[in-house]
Amino acid sequence: MCAPIYAHGADDGKRCASTGAAIPANCPLPSSAGLATRHYRWRLSRFAFSCEAAMTIQPKFIRRYLPPKDHLAAIGAVAVMWTAIEGLMESTILGLYEIDLGRGLVLTNGLSFHARMSLLRILAGEGAITDKALAEEMKLILPRLDAGFGDRNTIVHGLWGPSEKPETIRRRTIRARGKKLQTVTQDYSSADLWAIADGLAELATDFADLAHRLKIEDRLRTAPRHSSISK
Repeated sequence: MCAPIYAHGADDGKRCASTGAAIPANCPLPSSAGLATRHYRWRLSRFAFSCEAAMTIQPKFIRRYLPPKDHLAAIGAVAVMWTAIEGLMESTILGLYEIDLGRGLVLTNGLSFHARMSLLRILAGEGAITDKALAEEMKLILPRLDAGFGDRNTIVHGLWGPSEKPETIRRRTIRARGKKLQTVTQDYSSADLWAIADGLAELATDFADLAHRLKIEDRLRTAPRHSSISK
C-alpha cells in the first residue's frame, strides 16, 4: 500500500508523510478529504496514476509465452558461459598489468566489453606478453571474443515467442533505423541454441588455458596488495 498523504502521530497531530514533521493545528493544510497545495495535489495525483497503472496498464505487458525447458536451459547456458568469459577477461587484464584483484576489480567491473577488448588488444600488441607465440594466440582469441559477444547478445536480449516450425522457437529483435523500427526474426531449435552455448564453452576453455600459460594466477598472486576482497 502507498503511504497516506499525511499520517497521525501519537498526539493525534498530523505529520508530513515525507519528513515526519509535525503539522501545526492552525496549518491551512487540508484534512484527508481535501487538498490545498500543489505539492500535495501532485503527490496524490501521482499516487492515483501509479495505482491505476499497476491495475490497468501493467497486465498488458505480461508475457504469456515461455519457451520449452530444453530451449530455456540452452539460453541460460549461453548467459552463464559468457559470464565466465567476462571474468576471464578481467582476470587476464589485471594479471598482465600486475594489479591485485582487490583493487583491480574496482577498476574493471564498470568497464564495457569494448573497453576490455581495447585493453586486451593493447596488452597483446604492446609487449605486455613477452612470449611472441602467446601474444599471437591472444590476438587470435580476440576475434572469437568479439563474435561470442554478438552471439550472447543475440540470444540473451532476444524476445522469444512460438514458431510455426515444430520444435523451434522464434527470436524477435526490434531495431531502430532512423525514424522507423525494424523487426528481425529467426527460428532456433534447442540444438541451435546448444551449439552456441557449446561454442562459448569452448572459447572459455581455450581462453582459460591461454591465461594459465600466461601465468595469470601467479601474476595476480604476487601483485602488490593494495586491498583485499571479502571472502
